[in-house]
Amino acid sequence: MSKAMTTETRAAAYGVKIRSALADGLQRAAELYREYVTEGGTMHELITHGGCHQAGLHVLDGIASGRVLIGVYELQDAALIGRVRRLLPEYQKTAMESGVDVWTSDSVLTVQLDKLQPIQRDQVFDGDHLRDVAAQRAWIEAQKTRAQIKVAALPKSDAQIKVTLDANGDLLVHIDGKVASRTKRKLLMQMIAEVA
Repeated sequence: MSKAMTTETRAAAYGVKIRSALADGLQRAAELYREYVTEGGTMHELITHGGCHQAGLHVLDGIASGRVLIGVYELQDAALIGRVRRLLPEYQKTAMESGVDVWTSDSVLTVQLDKLQPIQRDQVFDGDHLRDVAAQRAWIEAQKTRAQIKVAALPKSDAQIKVTLDANGDLLVHIDGKVASRTKRKLLMQMIAEVA
């Protein structure tokens, strides 16, 4: 019983320390988390007895283990943070410091992470690494092929076909009153620019 009480008391004390350290920044909180875990503590104990939130501890665990650079969490866009933290640390560092190369129809631009448009994120990020320019070109070609397949799959009969743009500017193809295909505005604009 005394060991269980010690575990609870220790987890509660570290929970207070970690939550307090968060006011000063992630680095100190990650160091305290690493110290607690190194001494045999678990994330579950910090959640149960230390009053810490699981999502916050996952952030600290990523930083403490070296899987995620602390600067990633300084980005303002949650979706972008999710993409960048999946990268291997060496790719995180390069992307944070130098930006990323983005292939356009006629050139390669280096773009800072916080300036990437959502379609560019899809083009550049590939799980735990960044696509190089050749892979980006292949990705764009694959997207075009998918769009062409959708159009080719449209019925050739007397079905009622209507093409509209939704509020986001996405191209919608309706067949007999049902949405059969959606092409994102950014991809649509990129395809138009290449044809023009």
